[in-house]
Amino acid sequence: LMIIDIMCNKIMRAACAAVYVLTAAVGCQKNVTDDPVCVEKVKLQVSVPFVQSKTVTEVDDATVLDYQALLFNEDGILEDFVHETIDDIVLECTIGKKTVVVLVNAPVYSDISTFQELKNKMSYLTDNWLGEFVMEGMTAVEVSSAPLTKVEIPVYRKVAKVELQSLNVRFNMPQYVSMPFTVSSVYLI
Repeated sequence: LMIIDIMCNKIMRAACAAVYVLTAAVGCQKNVTDDPVCVEKVKLQVSVPFVQSKTVTEVDDATVLDYQALLFNEDGILEDFVHETIDDIVLECTIGKKTVVVLVNAPVYSDISTFQELKNKMSYLTDNWLGEFVMEGMTAVEVSSAPLTKVEIPVYRKVAKVELQSLNVRFNMPQYVSMPFTVSSVYLI
């Protein structure tokens, strides 16, 4: 009877030790980056100054209707997206190297998840007209563990506006000199 009691104690100790070892092994395999408590999020404040073209003849050339800010990590994965009608843009992200893209007056691109998908998007001339020129800016930034990092991203128009200020008509042949000349369209090459 005493031998059975000693063997049960040894078996119980071995079983308890096995449970402790298995628990420790499972705990060591846990990926710390998947734990939301362990991922530090910081704020990135983006300011967007408009860079004027060489000649701005219309007030509407610099009109801003809305902003989109897209923040990508160094692997090109989208970390945050903000669509605002004011230029107070604050993004949240983890620390590290980031690429921030700002789009102004552009179609909303909330359906993308990588930088490559954004690069594959098309910008059409029909998206641009006086008062709604599409503008873009991009910069790389190192986001630190400070509570707030600030970055300035100038934006530039994607299309150019051409203004035809004068047209000289000099017909050399006498039969054409007195004829009226009307410009119906102009093609740029």
